[in-house]
Amino acid sequence: MRTLVLGAGATGGYLGARLLAAGREVTFLARPATADRLSLEGLQIRGVDGVTHSHLLPSVVTADELRSPCDLVVVAVCGNALPDAVKDVAAAVGPHTQVVPLLNGMAHLDTLVDAFGAGAVLGATARLAATLLPHGVIVEQAVGATLELGRPGAPGENPAVEAVRRELSVDGIAVRVVEDIRSAMWAKWVFIAASTVLTCLGGARVGDVAAAPGGPGLVDAVVTEVSAVAGADGHAGDPAALVRGLSDPSSGFVPSMTRELWAGRPVEVEVLDELAALARRRGLASPLLDAARVRLRLGREPRPVG
Repeated sequence: MRTLVLGAGATGGYLGARLLAAGREVTFLARPATADRLSLEGLQIRGVDGVTHSHLLPSVVTADELRSPCDLVVVAVCGNALPDAVKDVAAAVGPHTQVVPLLNGMAHLDTLVDAFGAGAVLGATARLAATLLPHGVIVEQAVGATLELGRPGAPGENPAVEAVRRELSVDGIAVRVVEDIRSAMWAKWVFIAASTVLTCLGGARVGDVAAAPGGPGLVDAVVTEVSAVAGADGHAGDPAALVRGLSDPSSGFVPSMTRELWAGRPVEVEVLDELAALARRRGLASPLLDAARVRLRLGREPRPVG
């Protein structure tokens, strides 16, 4: 199966490297500057132990070099880059191509279905902990990745979905097909939003916030607010389980948006913007979500006055 990966950041780069290491036929689609870097320096992954280091030289093309459809297109870009991504991958999407978007939120599904048709687009979630450093090295914070796949609105066995599952199932990537992929995507989105709001406003790891005076109340308020938006869209999930997970005082978890904030790197705040916009459409108040969005945009350093 010929696979095209759009996005060589923490998610696309990590998954692409795992696929290459397993002998899969993978090509990266990149902007010229990134293509030059990958061609010269390759994909560099630093293991969670800080010592293990893999260095792979992938096949790389730019959008104007795409000549024929691929069997599988993995889209791993930020949400604000999706419109350009749709145009860039168009030549790689043929009658039998399957598109797997690894974006958070839900709006990207409609964008991709409008462009390529419902039969070409899968829903997906990706759970991995990795960070892209400014010089291009991807640092693994936890070993491996887990993917969930499914055809939105079409539960049940599907040969195309199963073929994608087999192709992506390599050492270090666990893949499962789920019946209700929209609910799975919502569950991940709610978790990301709640944990980001909690750690962003609390200024500490999940466990430290939960253990602080007032922390349990903040956890309850954040989960209630975020889960209300999901519930209004028909995907209430399990708020009680989320509260339990975010109330563990031993948890050292920090979501990626908060890690990027603390590191002074760009943050994909659009993931929270989409949720806040949905809250407004449903007539729901989201003061904690909005406060975190402000904090993420302004960055960790206070702005000068006057």
